[in-house]
Amino acid sequence: MKKVLYLCCGIVGFSLLTGCGGKTLKCTRENDIPDEQMKMNQVLNISFKGDKASNLVFKMDVTFDNELIENNPTIVDDLSGTAGSEFDNIKNQRGISYSMSKKSDGFSSKLKINFDKVDNETKKKIYLINHQSSYSTVKSNLEKDGYSCR
Repeated sequence: MKKVLYLCCGIVGFSLLTGCGGKTLKCTRENDIPDEQMKMNQVLNISFKGDKASNLVFKMDVTFDNELIENNPTIVDDLSGTAGSEFDNIKNQRGISYSMSKKSDGFSSKLKINFDKVDNETKKKIYLINHQSSYSTVKSNLEKDGYSCR
């Protein structure tokens, strides 16, 4: 039992010394679009150093109704390509990684940004958030865009 207590104290102490106390904002937006026969879930996790964004992870999962896939068998390929092209101007830049995976009924994508490593020109092209904005401004703007944030 003492070993577990020492381990827990060590982890807490290490976290305090390394500054793991920064703010994190998690925002989600779920869209069920019956007219389009699809569902789209988006999650934004943003870490802040001080009051400026330092890291961002954006995940998007899109699922199509079976009827839509049956009537349009290329829908997954077509729309996953369109969604991926949104980030063409930034996805191969330093400090940014992007991945996409297709499944039979949709696709998932993930964009990761480390703002400390991204050059200033690329930062200007990132439309998801303004990395210079404060935590409260980013949260407010995302909530205006329909995200639920905590």
